[in-house]
Amino acid sequence: MEKNVIITGITSGIGTEIAIGMAKNNYKINLIARSLKSGNKIKDHIIKSTNHDKINVYKCDLSLQSEIREFISDFKQNNNGLDILINNAGIIPKDRIITKEGIELQFAVNYIAPFLLSRLLLDLLKTSAPSRIVNTSSTAHYSGNLNSNDFQKLNEKYSMRGWRAYFDTKLAMTIDTLEFAKTLEGTGVTCNAIHPGFVNTNLGRYIIPKFM
Repeated sequence: MEKNVIITGITSGIGTEIAIGMAKNNYKINLIARSLKSGNKIKDHIIKSTNHDKINVYKCDLSLQSEIREFISDFKQNNNGLDILINNAGIIPKDRIITKEGIELQFAVNYIAPFLLSRLLLDLLKTSAPSRIVNTSSTAHYSGNLNSNDFQKLNEKYSMRGWRAYFDTKLAMTIDTLEFAKTLEGTGVTCNAIHPGFVNTNLGRYIIPKFM
């Protein structure tokens, strides 16, 4: 039976390489991109690299819960199951940005998006069990310090050019992954967080000097 995977954060780096690997293993690939132009560019790259064309591109701004819900509704109309959800998208903006939904941008993309995708797609994951959720986290979570009165640090100065907020989002993701994994025991769905190591991606383009 054909395997189905959703991948976020696909326009460069880790996400692109994951998609290529999945294509080589003949998965039906569903890419989430903020713009169809960038998503289709990666789709063409994957096809040229692998000769695999079972690829769909969905436009979705992961900083907005409304668009995530629209994507899920669209996806469920065309798919009866999901074997793997890979929450890879992550950002570190150079300035604090508040979305039109009133959420700090890093918190919205790095934590709320994977939280929402994992919960709202759980029915399809259970249908396809054994299935899995993979969250791209980071050992940066060891430097996180969540304030229960201000998870988004909206009342604090945007320090360290975004690093501090990034640490906190990865801590929140790691905690949630561990707790969700416990909840999923016995369902056939597993949930894991990974640390990919220090790799050459665009994640730190606003805060890390060019050195390569």
